Amino acid sequence: SKSDPKEAALIAQKFVDDPTIVAEIGDFSSTACLAAAPIYERAGMVQLSPTASSPLFAPSGEYMFGIVGTQTDEGPFNAKNIAQDYLGLKTVATLYINNDWGKVTNSTFVEAAKKINLNVVTEQFFMDSEKDFTAVLTKIRQLNPDGIFLAAMYNEASAIARQIQKMGWKVKLSAPSSVFSSQLIALGGDAVEGLVTNTFFVLTDPNPVVQKYIKDFEARAKRYPNLHAACAYDAAYLLAAAIEKGGLDRKAIRDALAVTKGFKGVTGAITFTAVGDVVRSYKILAVEKGEWVIKKDN
Repeated sequence: SKSDPKEAALIAQKFVDDPTIVAEIGDFSSTACLAAAPIYERAGMVQLSPTASSPLFAPSGEYMFGIVGTQTDEGPFNAKNIAQDYLGLKTVATLYINNDWGKVTNSTFVEAAKKINLNVVTEQFFMDSEKDFTAVLTKIRQLNPDGIFLAAMYNEASAIARQIQKMGWKVKLSAPSSVFSSQLIALGGDAVEGLVTNTFFVLTDPNPVVQKYIKDFEARAKRYPNLHAACAYDAAYLLAAAIEKGGLDRKAIRDALAVTKGFKGVTGAITFTAVGDVVRSYKILAVEKGEWVIKKDN
């Protein structure tokens, strides 16, 4: 779907019209998931997203499920535990991608910041196709914030960090879990050194099941799995368990997912809330010497 809402809707219609398809895993972005949701809902077919974190997604229909957690929980953690407590920020600017996910990610962070007297000096956005962030970064720099919260994916965050470095500007950076990937470091280099995010999936987890997954993933992909890959893995096994329980029936699969409690995934125990999303417990993660390092458990 390329995370394009129009493409996502067309694909959803194609899927629901095919009686041999009993459920769907995806979409990647909240924007695409929300666009497709009414189509899946009308057809009574599960849309199980590994990565949509908008708090609007799961409640949008009885057949919508998300396992990455929502910005309702992540936003306050990023504001209090990371920006204020860990980074020690007094003032912060936000820079977010102008789509459904970016807007919600920004607004939940800003609302949480206000409650803890963390001063948000400005909220700026960028478009999906944007490559040059110089103008907006110059505008932010004039306000001299202690830090910037980047509501972006790892590719955009790495580009922004490189341009901040090129400006010779020393400012603390934090971001949601969307940036937790080896690709952020590969693309950003030393420009992302010190950037802080959160996660609930860690490569150093001693659980043998998690370590086997990481080893197998690395052998096949030639890189370590990121948070999104781990959530996709869990989504596949969650759906398989629901099919095992409910059979190849769209409603039975939905009913089986809805009562999931304590499912043991590589991202931790998964229990769906009444609306079909998951409450996560986060850890603080930072880039140090070109590596992701766990700094503090919640």
